[in-house]
Amino acid sequence: MYSRTKFTLHRVATARRLARPTAQDYLYKFGLVLFIALIFTAADAFSSSGVSPKFDGRYEGAMTPASVSNPRTCQAVTVDEFVIKGGYVRPPAKVANVQSVIFDGFVTEEGFVTGHFRLPGGERNQFEGRMVDEAHSVMLSGGLTDAASGCSYLLEVRKAD
Repeated sequence: MYSRTKFTLHRVATARRLARPTAQDYLYKFGLVLFIALIFTAADAFSSSGVSPKFDGRYEGAMTPASVSNPRTCQAVTVDEFVIKGGYVRPPAKVANVQSVIFDGFVTEEGFVTGHFRLPGGERNQFEGRMVDEAHSVMLSGGLTDAASGCSYLLEVRKAD
């Protein structure tokens, strides 16, 4: 018995192979990845700020000895000449004046303060602090340690003008 069913034979097209990537393709992809990485790096660099005149003015206050300091050798110090101009902490015109504390340094847009101080007759020491917005003014608060005497202080100065 023979079947009279007709069948059709279809030719299946063979899939073409993708071309192998060339060196130019790799360079293009590498360049694209590098460009994206640079964008993220630049965005991070621009998000942090540098020196800022935002906190410019004259400040006054005091340096009070920390609780770990010897009360007989570490006395409170009045600070009446702490000036920030153009984002920089400026020492007084007469640096030879050894009767007051001398400061120098800079302030960032976010209010971080980094610089140096020198007690009367002492050596130059590093300090760091932070500007804090209060209800009616701005206050700088920071910790200081005088290496020569071993005294630790809390610096609190408020904007006078």
